Amino acid sequence: MENEIIVPDMPYMRDIFKILRTGGFICEDSLSESTRRYYRKMDEHFDAYFKYFLQLGFYLERKQGYIHLTEARPAQATQGKLRTDIGNYLPWLEILVKFRPELAPGYQFKSFELQKFLDENDELRSLLPSTDDGQLASRVAKFLRQIAQEGFIDIGVDESTCLVTSAYNYLKEYILNIKLYGEHAKYNLSPEPRVKEDQQEEQEEQDLEQDQQPSLINDMEE
Repeated sequence: MENEIIVPDMPYMRDIFKILRTGGFICEDSLSESTRRYYRKMDEHFDAYFKYFLQLGFYLERKQGYIHLTEARPAQATQGKLRTDIGNYLPWLEILVKFRPELAPGYQFKSFELQKFLDENDELRSLLPSTDDGQLASRVAKFLRQIAQEGFIDIGVDESTCLVTSAYNYLKEYILNIKLYGEHAKYNLSPEPRVKEDQQEEQEEQDLEQDQQPSLINDMEE
């Protein structure tokens, strides 16, 4: 059929969709061989995958070494998700950037290095997720699991080595857009600013000054 969409390597689709549907990333530099294989296949046949996901109501994005899925949502649902993402991403990026300003895709660090850094920083330590035992080691481990689940890092089999993936570019770009354009302006999370009202008040003040000027001149002449 002319309009039939054929997606290469259909056996991969269940795993690919599972990763992308939950907001994850498929990165070319992942520690997982299967993830790297998914990326190569999707990169090679991107148009076919894009059309396939589009008919399901999703948009496939391919950027700096990663592939990501976005969903067409009602405005209210989109705003709710953005607030959730912002609430998570801002503290995550603050911890990571202050821990290693040079952090970039391909960078590796050890979990104990992050733990030592946070042990000496009360403010950043307060941004970590809570755990039942409240111990710093378990809180750091939970934090790393969270950002690994999002796809921003991969954790090695030794559970100590952490590799920053290409999806980290998404995190930086996401926050940069908020800083450049403003959360409210870019994502329309608040009512429109009072521009017209402010302009009207300014005009009224100018009119009042003009009305007062002749009176002041007359007083000076008298």
